[in-house]
Amino acid sequence: MRAKKNSKKIFTILTVVIVLCIALMCFLIVPNKYINLKTLHHGDASKVQIIEKDSSLYTQDDIRSCVEIVESDFEKDWKGCALKELYYAGDEESQSETEYRNAPTLVLYSTIQTYAFSSQSSMNAPYVYEEFNWILTRDENGQWKHIDHGYG
Repeated sequence: MRAKKNSKKIFTILTVVIVLCIALMCFLIVPNKYINLKTLHHGDASKVQIIEKDSSLYTQDDIRSCVEIVESDFEKDWKGCALKELYYAGDEESQSETEYRNAPTLVLYSTIQTYAFSSQSSMNAPYVYEEFNWILTRDENGQWKHIDHGYG
């Protein structure tokens, strides 16, 4: 009887070990479409492609400042996501937002890859979002602030 209990216990332990090993192997070989280990604890903006566009409303320094703000905010708050592209949305889009907000407003577009474990609960994973916008306004001290993001 005792030998039967021991063999059952050993069988249970071996089953658990095998299941854990299989789970670990699957985790390590899952295509990075689903998991990007760099994004488990923070957003990944390390390989973002910055696409330069001219503006008659804002200088390249203004646009670069806004790009840096978005990259920084992305890395802090977008766990499970990678920022792929970032670019000025254009004068028409920024002018429209400026009129709506009654303050100097610069709009950037981005391409974002979400992965499993994304902290952005309103976004599907895995998925690539294109023309995802970032809205930044200039305060009375001339400093740019990220005030909103999303679609629409």
